[in-house]
Amino acid sequence: MTDWIDSEIAKTTTDYPELVILEDGQDTTFSIDASVAPRDADTQTGKTKVFIVSYKGEKRGFMLNPINPLYREILVKLKAGKKTFTIHRTGRGLKTRFELKSAI
Repeated sequence: MTDWIDSEIAKTTTDYPELVILEDGQDTTFSIDASVAPRDADTQTGKTKVFIVSYKGEKRGFMLNPINPLYREILVKLKAGKKTFTIHRTGRGLKTRFELKSAI
């Protein structure tokens, strides 16, 4: 009778690790675990995807909106066998921009 409650609770669980924070004006390098599909996450700014990554030797999450062109760019590189990404972030809020500097 209350199975729906368990389902709703499961949807609100953030079962991904601590997130990688990309600093304004900085390059950030991490490796994406391509064996795990990005997870859906709801945030204040809408629906996002969370990749599981290795950052400075730790398992972390990297959150990205799927409408961001970088999301598709990462998927294409992952399909081509690339695993390690360097991303440059500039701006804040709605003016935030990401640039893929390298993928190896």
